[in-house]
Amino acid sequence: MEICTPFVEEVSELAAQANKQGSVIAFQSTLAAATQAVERALQREEVAEEAALSLAQQDALHAMSSELRAISEALQGALDNQGRCLMPPCDEKKRRMFGLPASLRAARKGKEEKAAPRPTWWYSLVEAIEALGEGAERMQAIASGQPGDAPSRALGLATADLLGNHHDRLIGEAERWID
Repeated sequence: MEICTPFVEEVSELAAQANKQGSVIAFQSTLAAATQAVERALQREEVAEEAALSLAQQDALHAMSSELRAISEALQGALDNQGRCLMPPCDEKKRRMFGLPASLRAARKGKEEKAAPRPTWWYSLVEAIEALGEGAERMQAIASGQPGDAPSRALGLATADLLGNHHDRLIGEAERWID
């Protein structure tokens, strides 16, 4: 299923506009920050989806994480070589795993997968809310430092709005759960 939001279409338009205006570095920096914020939020939403207590919660979170996944792919697709240099190569766990011989990597990976307990709904929901809120605030701050007509500002604000929308939806879910 292909998800197409106005945001996904806007990313490539903003990238073209940044190239045209000669503001590629600022745009790619903002793009890298947006990619990282969306990826972090996506990871947390996927954990919350896995921990959902009801089918309705799971369906709502699946729709939200599908949207973030499509947006993440659009953001990553717009990164150029400079933008990719601003991205972390991989997390520490992966870095440690890649340094091991193949036979030990497989054994360790299997062991870690078996040991991981299922996350609790409330904890994973709070983690997702925090990641979304922090990402929205970070992108708002980045956008506010850009010129008013800059594609990087438009990208930062659009990302902040998107993450803020997901944040508010999960806050609503938390309030319904408490009631």
